Amino acid sequence: MIEGNKSIETKTEKLNSNKNNPKNNSFFTNNILHPLLNSAVITPVDVAENMANAVSKTLDHKDILPVTQEYKIQPQKPYTASWLAQNVASGIGMAVPFVVAGLATHEALATGADTLGLKTEVSAILKSQSTAMIAGSGLVGYFGPLQTGQTRIGNAAANLASFSVFMGGNSLVKDLPLSTRLIANAPIGAIGAITGLTSQSLITQDKLPNASEILSAGITGATLNTLLPAVQELGFKGIESVKNNIQLKSATANSIDLANNNEFANISEIALIPKNFEITSPNPYPYIADAKLDFQNPDVEGLAKTSYDKASLDKLTTFLSKNKTIELRRYSSGGQSAVTVIDEPSLESAAGGLLILQWDRDNIMQALSEYQAKFNPDLNALHIVDDNAWKNGLASSLKYQMTHQYRLLDIIDGKASGFDIGARPHIRYNGVSLEDVGDPWGNAQNDALASINYLLFHAINEGHLKIDDPTIAPYAKDYAAILPNYFKTIHAWEDWDFGAWEDKRAEHASSIGMALASLREQKTYVDKNGPLSYEYNGKTYAVNSSDLEGLISNCENKLKTLLPNEFVRSDDGSIRNVDAALINPLYLSALSHQPLLDDAMNTTIIKNIESQLMGDIGVRRYPGDVWDGRINRTELPSDMAAQWTHVSPMISAVLSDMYDRTQNPEFLNGQIFHFNRALAGIDSDWKLPEAYIRNADNTQWIADANKPLAWSQSSTLAALSAMYKRVH
Repeated sequence: MIEGNKSIETKTEKLNSNKNNPKNNSFFTNNILHPLLNSAVITPVDVAENMANAVSKTLDHKDILPVTQEYKIQPQKPYTASWLAQNVASGIGMAVPFVVAGLATHEALATGADTLGLKTEVSAILKSQSTAMIAGSGLVGYFGPLQTGQTRIGNAAANLASFSVFMGGNSLVKDLPLSTRLIANAPIGAIGAITGLTSQSLITQDKLPNASEILSAGITGATLNTLLPAVQELGFKGIESVKNNIQLKSATANSIDLANNNEFANISEIALIPKNFEITSPNPYPYIADAKLDFQNPDVEGLAKTSYDKASLDKLTTFLSKNKTIELRRYSSGGQSAVTVIDEPSLESAAGGLLILQWDRDNIMQALSEYQAKFNPDLNALHIVDDNAWKNGLASSLKYQMTHQYRLLDIIDGKASGFDIGARPHIRYNGVSLEDVGDPWGNAQNDALASINYLLFHAINEGHLKIDDPTIAPYAKDYAAILPNYFKTIHAWEDWDFGAWEDKRAEHASSIGMALASLREQKTYVDKNGPLSYEYNGKTYAVNSSDLEGLISNCENKLKTLLPNEFVRSDDGSIRNVDAALINPLYLSALSHQPLLDDAMNTTIIKNIESQLMGDIGVRRYPGDVWDGRINRTELPSDMAAQWTHVSPMISAVLSDMYDRTQNPEFLNGQIFHFNRALAGIDSDWKLPEAYIRNADNTQWIADANKPLAWSQSSTLAALSAMYKRVH
């Protein structure tokens, strides 16, 4: 229970020795050291011992461990300096058992939620840090030291009441500046502790506490809650980092060899492999007229055309909307999940494949399509998406990243290593609560961070958003000032991240291209509006046009040597000369109405994907891919790898822009061809799965379990928007 220091003997104490006589202790020992040790050391030990004894009594009707004694403390007269010191010391020490209990409870609740496959909202509540801290405090109250006149139920209830106030109040002030937040945390702590004390007194003694008890509890609670958010963050961050490093140790061990003590020193160039495809035909799509479209839904096939007008697109869109094919969902937080939860089967699919979480990259791809649907007059007239869906989605990613800004700033300031995967900014988290999830992940993904920045400045530059818009204002300018500094620190143009597929640490051209598209949009804004800066903890993080130009130049120069390959340097020494992930930066560049480098390279990349990765239904991710959405299928030949459904609609959107800029009719043919391939991937349930995979029993192509995939829905909606522009 959170209350002022109690100088009475616990039921388990046998204090007969001279050394435990508080009258022999100095001011420091009696009023600071022992209250601190009782709270920080003895309490968590007692909790563990009492829990073990509770289990033992249930099984064998006896205790197996003696309960550690608390230090006895000489009572002090209320309102004196020594009385104040005891309360403050107790408050400082209490942070330890409560955070330890919160961490343990969080792991137990998260594991239970995953094991039971609970619904999205329930799972989000159970996995939140706030729930864990509240529940853990109840355990500390129930199993902690029991003093005369107290009951375990009363102490547990008191702690639950106190921490409910703590967590609720702290969540309201967590985005305030540090100094303001610290000032606010103290009264929240006092109110919470007094609430708990009152609850305990009413339950166990049927009376209200007296004035000195209330003031004592208030001082202790204020001290505790001033420290608690920082200790809580440190604890959860530490556990998360340890778990990440354990799982990803092999990948980290194979990272770049550090030279001259400079982690991000330039790496000597090696000879690049030859370009694996050269365009010799004046017609980039000579085979399209004879290409087979393997529709999975006969009703959709009846709606597909070799050329479209507005009436045919309206009819198609109405059918897709009616059958929820392009229905996207956002939670009240603005977040989403990789699998769109629109019904019970999709919920089961999302939970079963751990795709109930939000990835920043998937979220921004969804937000980009919502943005296009909002500002496309034809789609907007059909009310395909909510007006502010795209903006709320952008805000959710910005809020998460700035809530955990220490991950960016620590690397910029040299407090953490960019090669520590656990220290890198996370790009996968709970889309409902926007809180971390505890499992390890390959979080070094520069393309995801860049996509957030891209949408921010793309929307501003097109006149549909202001940087001080209330939806994004608490985070936008600050993130925009920090990210280029982060990219500069890690050398994003040659950084070995995990890429879009999260499968290999390498120098991914797709990630560099995404950073390039983002920085170009930001430079357009800065050129017009001036530098951006962020003040934090006495430091200034600023970016100006010259800074952005240098980053852009580095990215462009690197891509000129890498493309059309995805990577030629990786943690296991492999190379990848064709990869569907390269369509991602081409897509962002197309939305900005420019090629990534030039149209010849755009065409080469698309042709490589078509000639080497395109299947009858979807597109394989890269040669040798064995992942089918749930497990590795090493038994399958390369041409039977999973065919993903989001790639063709993105190619369609890219080719639409290329046609706009060049008026080359073959790009128009390609746009329609890939648009129809997007439609061909809609299954018999009118849903877009993540991919089509080989049935293990009969080797037939079937939709995988991850459906509807928000990225595939979003890409199809974007391709539909581009087709509407075409008919005008």
